[in-house]
Amino acid sequence: MKYPLVLLGALLMATAPTAFAQDTKKIVLGFENGLEDFTGDVEQDATVGKTGSGSAKMVAELADVETNAWTTAKRSLDLPGKIQSLSFWLKSADANSITVRIVDSTGQVHQSRPGFVPSDDWQEIRIEAFDTGRRYQHFEGANDGQVHWPATTLAFIIEKGALLSGNGTIWIDDVEIVPENAQ
Repeated sequence: MKYPLVLLGALLMATAPTAFAQDTKKIVLGFENGLEDFTGDVEQDATVGKTGSGSAKMVAELADVETNAWTTAKRSLDLPGKIQSLSFWLKSADANSITVRIVDSTGQVHQSRPGFVPSDDWQEIRIEAFDTGRRYQHFEGANDGQVHWPATTLAFIIEKGALLSGNGTIWIDDVEIVPENAQ
């Protein structure tokens, strides 16, 4: 009689739902079926994609704007803890950097500006530290330069200074957010 109880216990453990399973999986946003909850200056382009048939398309028309201006696409995040890495693919012959922003649990903004070669070819951007990077800035919230996890918002920003002529388009695809301890 001892073995059936062990077998029953193992079966229950194998089929019991785990509260943290969803929280530890990576999130992949492919834009095949829409904007993946991104809002702002962004649209789905169903004709261009790194993989699949769609991407997010950001168009910035800032040449006639005299001050430093930008366009933003942002999305709320619902993650339990730290982001281990963020990667995405982009292409643009019109720009040489993109601002990547996260907002932490205190409302502090952390942003860096990864550079890339202007090209019609897809290029991968990978970020593994959110409190450092090319032209890193932090402001608002705790304003101490430390990320207070979890992050509440992810944003992609095209700044006027990143555009070669003041106007341009950046396509983004295959955004992958990997939470700490992801399976």
